[in-house]
Amino acid sequence: MKLILIFLTFSLINIQAGLINSIAVKVNKEIITSVDVDNKMQEKKISKEKAIILLVDEALYQQSLKNLNIKIDIDEMNKYIKELAKKNKMTSSQFKKAVKQEQNYKSFTKSLQKRLTYEKFVAKVSSNKLQKVTEDEMLEYYHDNKYRYKQASKVDLRVYATKNKNALYLTQENPMMLNNEVEIQNITLNLNDINKEVKNIIEKTKVGSFSSIFTNQGVHNMFYLIKKHAVVITKFIKVKNSIFNKLMIKRQDEFLKTYFESLKATAKIEILQ
Repeated sequence: MKLILIFLTFSLINIQAGLINSIAVKVNKEIITSVDVDNKMQEKKISKEKAIILLVDEALYQQSLKNLNIKIDIDEMNKYIKELAKKNKMTSSQFKKAVKQEQNYKSFTKSLQKRLTYEKFVAKVSSNKLQKVTEDEMLEYYHDNKYRYKQASKVDLRVYATKNKNALYLTQENPMMLNNEVEIQNITLNLNDINKEVKNIIEKTKVGSFSSIFTNQGVHNMFYLIKKHAVVITKFIKVKNSIFNKLMIKRQDEFLKTYFESLKATAKIEILQ
C-alpha cells in the first residue's frame, strides 16, 4: 500500500510540474512554456499578452539567425575587442582589465556578442533595401529641431568624485546628503578645452540634473550641470553626420518592424494558453 501511495504521490507531483511548465505558445514548432511567459512578465514588469508578443518576436529572431546562418565567432569577437582597445588607446589586456573594474567580463563579452550578432543580422536583411537619407531630408530635420543643437561655450558644474560608485547613486537620490567618500568641487569649464568623451557627457546632461556616471583611472565621476553660458545653435555642417545617422536608424527601425510583421504573417504561431 505504501508503495502505491508513494507512486501516486510522485505521479501527482509530475502532473503538477507538467501543468506549471506547460506549453503556452508554439512558434514554427518551437515551444514557449508558461514558465517562460511568467519569467518574461517578471523581468520586464509587463502583462501576459505583452510577454507573449516579446517571446514570439525573440523566437522569430533566433529562427532567422539560424536560417540566415548568422553568428559571431571567437575571432570576430577578439578582433572587435582589439579595435575597442585601440580606440581607447589601450592594449587588449589593458582593456580587459579596465572592463573587469566596472563589470563582470563574461557578461560584457556575452552582451557584446549579442549586439554584434544583431548588427550582422540587420546588415544582412536590410542590405540594398534601405534608401539613404537625402540632404534635403537632413536639412528639414535640422530646421525643425534646431533646439536640439543648442551648444554652450562654457558651463558651470559641480563635480563629484569617489572610489565608491554606490556613493554617487546615493548622492543622486539625496543630493543634500553629505558623504565623506565623495569629493565635491564647483568649476567652470570651457567646452573647447576638454576631451570629446567628457564633452559628450556634458552635452547630454540637462541643466539642473546629474550626468551619467563615468570612470577615469579607477575614480568614479559625475557632474551636476548648474548653468550654460553663451549658448549658440550649432551649424548644420557640424551636425550633418549625426542627423544622417539618426534618420537612418529611424528608417532601419521602420524596416525591421515591417520585416518582423511579415515573419509573423507567414509563421505558424499557436497560442495554447
